[in-house]
Formats: sequence, C-alpha cells, structure tokens
Amino acid sequence: MYGVDKGIDTTYAGARSALENMLGQAAQNFHDLAGALRHAADMYDQTEADQQQRIRRAAGH
Repeated sequence: MYGVDKGIDTTYAGARSALENMLGQAAQNFHDLAGALRHAADMYDQTEADQQQRIRRAAGH
C-alpha cells in the first residue's frame, strides 16, 4: 500500500514499460542490421562470382 500511496508502483510500471519498448526497438534494430549485413554479403558474393566469370572469359575459358 505504501508504494501505491507514494507513486512507486506507477513509477515502476512506467520504467518497466519504457524498458520493454527500448528492448523491442533494440531487437528490431538488430534484426534490421542483420538483414542489411546479409544483403551486403549476398551482393559481395554475386559481385565476386561475376568478376570470376569475367576473368575466365578474358582468359578464353
């Protein structure tokens, strides 16, 4: 009852909610970053394969 009277419960609930929101945003940011890194890696692999093919063609293979 003391916590309710002094507003501690409300403060705790607000802090908890804010932390949950921050953790949710952090999770989304890491998900987005992982997707961007995966896309960059795929582009790198494709560019590498294209360059190898050009070298083979230039060498007459």
